[in-house]
Amino acid sequence: MGRLIPFALALLPALAGCGALASTSRASLPLYEAGRFAEAAGALKDLPTSGGKDRLLALYQRGMILHAARRWEEANAALLEANDLAERIELIGLGEQAGNLLVNENFSDYRGEDYERVLCHTLAALDFLALGRLEDAQVECRRMREVHDKIRRLRGSPDRLNAFALFLSALCFELGGQADDAFLDYEACRTAAPTFPPLEERLRRLAYRTGRDAKGEEPPPLPPGTGEVVLLLECGLAPTKKSGGPLGILPALNPRPTAAVGARLAADGNPLAPTTLLNDVEDWAQRTLTERELWLLAKRAAMLAAKEVAARAVEKKHGKDAGNLTRLALLALEEPDLRSWSALPRSFQACVARLPAGSHDLEAVPVDARGNPAGEPVRFPAVEVAEGKTVVLIARIVR
Repeated sequence: MGRLIPFALALLPALAGCGALASTSRASLPLYEAGRFAEAAGALKDLPTSGGKDRLLALYQRGMILHAARRWEEANAALLEANDLAERIELIGLGEQAGNLLVNENFSDYRGEDYERVLCHTLAALDFLALGRLEDAQVECRRMREVHDKIRRLRGSPDRLNAFALFLSALCFELGGQADDAFLDYEACRTAAPTFPPLEERLRRLAYRTGRDAKGEEPPPLPPGTGEVVLLLECGLAPTKKSGGPLGILPALNPRPTAAVGARLAADGNPLAPTTLLNDVEDWAQRTLTERELWLLAKRAAMLAAKEVAARAVEKKHGKDAGNLTRLALLALEEPDLRSWSALPRSFQACVARLPAGSHDLEAVPVDARGNPAGEPVRFPAVEVAEGKTVVLIARIVR
């Protein structure tokens, strides 16, 4: 029996690797999920910063938590590093490889999902916008659009559009006076979100300015003495993953519903406009899993076959007992990869409203599915609204 010990010891490092990231984020993520963003950001020392298979995921989580805490510079340091790292790691679905078939994906580098790549650039653009670095925000929007379009081509999903990312991109280009780029992204946003109220007026105005509607009249600007407020909302918590499918060998979504499903922008205690859902992260996550289901089942079959070949090789060389122990140990590793960017919002939303120029106390009031208040508002005191100008607010609601 002593000769079996080396086989068991050889597999212990792999077994011990499970849940490493989860154990190092015990302090920060629960605080974040409770809406205690400043405390969560202060506890980020618990998330790994060195290299390793979970490096990309750790950067994603760090960036989102710091973003929610409004520590824009630090958030972007993590998100930009994540973007660069993701470019060096092959996307799932873009040239899939079986990898090491003797163990599951938990022991490989975290590659992330397609939509996570898009949202990482989106959040980086939001950070730059909050910092007043409009040109840098535009750079991230261009990078986001490149990834966005590449994924749509390679996935064969021309209808898969992230309306929030496109609206943000169009807004950044419009604020920077780049009417043509803004028009194209607003037009793409309208394809994905045809009922979003602000789009038609913006498209008419930009169509005139870019010569696309030379026969028409330029829509009137903002009424005299007024400015515009754009609320960009990150609402709820993205689903985590759990074991599902046949024999529990496939990842499945574990939704995390919250009382708030959206928000209402209010000024000086008066309601202005409700937010519109532009990107449903949970829906994208489900569609991603569904699209990969057949490939994952095929990979699982290949993994089981490879493990059986390995066990038979051990059995032939060291005997039946050693082969059976190897077989059991390898099968014990048969579990789906349940890692995910759990700090993401469940949805991204937006609304636009006009206000008289001057100082206003603004709020993003969380609302439930019936439109009733569903938690403490996110407050923006004494916001200066300038005549003919646009003020952008970013709010994070998790409960």
